[in-house]
Amino acid sequence: MRVSKPTASNMVARLERKKLVKRQPCPEDGRAVHVVLSKKGQELVDSDRLFYGELISNLLKNLSAKDQKQLEQLLGKVAAKAFQG
Repeated sequence: MRVSKPTASNMVARLERKKLVKRQPCPEDGRAVHVVLSKKGQELVDSDRLFYGELISNLLKNLSAKDQKQLEQLLGKVAAKAFQG
């Protein structure tokens, strides 16, 4: 995430207050804590995934199959660059 530990900790605390995540102790390392989605957090992710899936589907239906394929290739290139650095 490229943020400081205090910033990350504050972000997790805010998500925890909203009951979107919960902290669980790491079984292998007593000093570490795992942050996992709560049921409410997972429901939010699922809802967003459904919403954005429908949005993309509605946008793509206005493109030809050829244009959709070209868009998929271009977005693949953009994503590859984004995850490189």
